Amino acid sequence: MKPTIVIWDSDSLAYRATAATESRSVEVTHIPTSKTKIFKNRTECKEHLTSIGKTFDPVIYKFLDIQEPEPISHTIKVMKNIIEKTNERLFADEYLMCIEGKGNFRSALPYPSAYKGNRTGIRPLNLKESKMYLYKQHPSYVAQGCEVDDAVIFKGYEYLEKGYNVILASQDKDAMSATNLSLYDFTDDTAKVLTIPDLGYLEDTGKKVKGVGFLWLCYQMVRGDTVDNLNPSEIARKRFGDKSAYYLLKDAKNKQEALTLVAQQYKDWYGNGTKYVDCFGVERFVHYDFLLDLYFKGVKMMENENEIPCAYKFYEKHGITLERKTDAHTIR
Repeated sequence: MKPTIVIWDSDSLAYRATAATESRSVEVTHIPTSKTKIFKNRTECKEHLTSIGKTFDPVIYKFLDIQEPEPISHTIKVMKNIIEKTNERLFADEYLMCIEGKGNFRSALPYPSAYKGNRTGIRPLNLKESKMYLYKQHPSYVAQGCEVDDAVIFKGYEYLEKGYNVILASQDKDAMSATNLSLYDFTDDTAKVLTIPDLGYLEDTGKKVKGVGFLWLCYQMVRGDTVDNLNPSEIARKRFGDKSAYYLLKDAKNKQEALTLVAQQYKDWYGNGTKYVDCFGVERFVHYDFLLDLYFKGVKMMENENEIPCAYKFYEKHGITLERKTDAHTIR
């Protein structure tokens, strides 16, 4: 019988546990009078102002976030309980924590808007210490130069090659395209293990589009990822949302057809070449192939520890030649 290994997205685990063991509130100062009042959050403050016939104005009111973490021992206890319960439920023979290291190759890529540049908000105060606990007290792998999400995937394939039954303890949507690996949402007590199919499918639920497998990856290639600030149609200044990506790909019968549809969409946007200024202030002239590869790198998780995703190689692997029209030179 194959041994089972559970590979953990420790970022999600640590964030969930630290957020659960930290109370938050907001101190609101009325600037003209210097009077202060504590609310649960900004929304409660604004609702209070509305109830007394006033309107929130940032010139008049100032927010100060208040974070009060419980002792780190409480957070550690929460994490230990989740790890033990999940490993037991999945009959794990082994487990591995993937921990955030230094650097991320995507942060250096020339997107028009900075990768994850839209991330705002406060982080739990005990987050760093919680990750350190996971690193020191559990079997772990530190992701250097990439994301924990990448490491979960390429370590998963590594153990699959070794003959293991691999289950990823992860909530990450990017893992939904990791074909032949299995996923388990450790935050949901009713969750079942999902083995990602090869071609997969897309589903319009009415509220949002869901999917798994190869088609989900292709969907992300044209839709991007709003959480990570990736929008493939941004430079073209075209609206191309969830439904547009869904209708483009929903009837694709095989991988080649799906990839061809993706490439054609980029040609429609950028087939004649386009100028743009990247997030580092460099002006570029590129063709559709450069941008397809750029956004592919953003949404495709690494399958090999030593190889950054490359759209040209990916298309070639599936029997399609993606023409190289761009030399990626910059306009000075």
